[in-house]
Amino acid sequence: MKIIKKIMNVVLAAVIIVGGVMGNFQSFKVFAETYYKESGYTDENGDKYVYKIPEYKVGNSIYEFVFEDNFCYSDEFGFVGWVDLLGIKGSVTEIIIPNEIPIEGYKNGVKMDDVFHAYVGYVANNFLSNNKEIKKVIQYYNCATIGDNSFSNCSNLESYIIYGPQGLYYVNGIFGEEVLLNCPKLTIYIDENVYLGDVYGVEKYAESNNIPFKIMSSKELTSMINSVNQDITQNKSNEKENIHKNESNQQEQEENMSTLVQYIYDEENKVDISTDGLNNILIVEDAEKAVEEMASELSYMDKRSADGIDKAILFSEEAIARAATLKTDSDEIIINDLNMAELADKATEVEEKVLKALSAGSVKRARKANVNAKIVTSNSGKVSISKEKLNKNIDNVKVETPYAGVSFSAKAVSNVSIENKGTNKIAVDFETNKTSEKIKISFPNMSGTGNYMAVVDENGNAIGGKYNPVTGELTAKINASGVYSVVNNEKNFSDIKNKAAEMQEAIKLLASKGIISGTSETEFSPDKSISRAEVAAIILRTLSKLDENADGNFSDVTKENWYYGTAGSAKNAGIINGYEDNTFRGNVVIPKVQIVSVYARVLKNEMNYYDVDDIEKVLGEYGDREDIAQWAESDIALATDVNMVLRRKDSLFGGNEEMTRGDAAIILKRLFDKIW
Repeated sequence: MKIIKKIMNVVLAAVIIVGGVMGNFQSFKVFAETYYKESGYTDENGDKYVYKIPEYKVGNSIYEFVFEDNFCYSDEFGFVGWVDLLGIKGSVTEIIIPNEIPIEGYKNGVKMDDVFHAYVGYVANNFLSNNKEIKKVIQYYNCATIGDNSFSNCSNLESYIIYGPQGLYYVNGIFGEEVLLNCPKLTIYIDENVYLGDVYGVEKYAESNNIPFKIMSSKELTSMINSVNQDITQNKSNEKENIHKNESNQQEQEENMSTLVQYIYDEENKVDISTDGLNNILIVEDAEKAVEEMASELSYMDKRSADGIDKAILFSEEAIARAATLKTDSDEIIINDLNMAELADKATEVEEKVLKALSAGSVKRARKANVNAKIVTSNSGKVSISKEKLNKNIDNVKVETPYAGVSFSAKAVSNVSIENKGTNKIAVDFETNKTSEKIKISFPNMSGTGNYMAVVDENGNAIGGKYNPVTGELTAKINASGVYSVVNNEKNFSDIKNKAAEMQEAIKLLASKGIISGTSETEFSPDKSISRAEVAAIILRTLSKLDENADGNFSDVTKENWYYGTAGSAKNAGIINGYEDNTFRGNVVIPKVQIVSVYARVLKNEMNYYDVDDIEKVLGEYGDREDIAQWAESDIALATDVNMVLRRKDSLFGGNEEMTRGDAAIILKRLFDKIW
């Protein structure tokens, strides 16, 4: 809960250089100009003043601030309001909570030369709770409130430093409730220059929560802060020495060092979106209202996260489809331009309103939203569907029955029937010569059934099983007649149990869907390198585009190669092409830059993701930005923007390095979550 702050009558500007990072706002360089939070006023002369907060970068971390509601302005001090620190993106082992930040001022739309600043009044609730990477927090003394649970359960947090080298004297309610609970390694350090009454307050908090507490001089704290990098370097050196000493486990430990130390795992922020508003959609205006309410319920950080953006667009697509729905009780459905004309017009109308609602709600659009329509039949028996190619402004058409759904792309031509064969089990019958591409089947009411549910054919082979968090359905693509059902298909491997949770989950989930497989029945070999053929195969399975008989006419691929169909399918789908000498080179280990680029192109080709507007701004996150090849720049920028890059702790991209099977699985899982 935010503690009410007393407004300071006198502002003392801040501090000194600490360990190469400045504690006041001068250390916060502008990182991005594409997103602002702003506030302002109009004076008695009618001049309009607007103040904007850019994003800021300190070290390898991007800090995101927002104006508080109680905007104010002081001409004497150049003070234009309070800001809250909402979140931090990127690798975070050490953070600084500053006194103030610089902001940009505009008068009647023209940027002013004056320097303006805003004071940091509040750090958000649950700011970095449960973060396993953070080791040190430096709080400059004029920050008024640290929100509830801001740093709780940070198991590796060692130092919380409240720093006041200039004798800064004011703070109100330094900590909210449970700010630093369950931090077993933590010691709180406070500058002796800090106002004495607040020293007692912090000491009391530390004692009541059994946290070690020390009062130190500014000189001692500065020395301790400056020594951190040396300590980390020495610790890494000692770790390597211990590895070499333990000869019996040398290989395993070296493999762990190459993965667990290098990359940052378990950092993806998952966003929950309420879908209740979809249940009330009957007309165009209902869809617009539902999207407006959904956007208003998302937090600032949700709207900036890759997962939040993906789910907001999924929600919007479903809202469009529900407003463009035709209901019937027929067991024979005919889909053609004539029958779909009215629905297509309605879908186009609702699309425009829904996208405006997204923009008004400050939700970023990473890709084009599909314009979908539905035909819903109440018939519980066998349903026959005849679909012609559509020339209307529509992307997909879905036929829903009480027991299953079938979705077609607008260009698909298909004659197919579905029939209920029991709980989560259907028979699908194609007239194959009239089917131009795969269709998507969906099973309703799958929410809460677990992550490892898969759609299997009558032989028990997993063919997919993508869970849609907005509709609650499990989907898979097919183009063959047969009986399809849903089963729990959990897979596990003995050699992944010590890996990061994100890697374990990616491997287990993708294996359950039939997308990846182990090197044996019991082992996955997560630390082995991954080849071109393996990458091609798992992408093709993700897209349901693998044809085992496809011939790519490569000079080095024969039917004896396990990847014969993979090479041909990859070429036909434009995913991985051959070399100039007409070779595929399936066993060649593929470097990281090629893997990430392929995944990014899949997003653009399959899901209409947009290229990044400012490539340099995005790639500026990487310390080796100049080493990223020009041909890959737009792909790497897109992948970075939508969280398709497994980030390194040293903030390098490392494009020429090999990726392991385990690391590639993590990125594939993130791709899998974006393909619909």
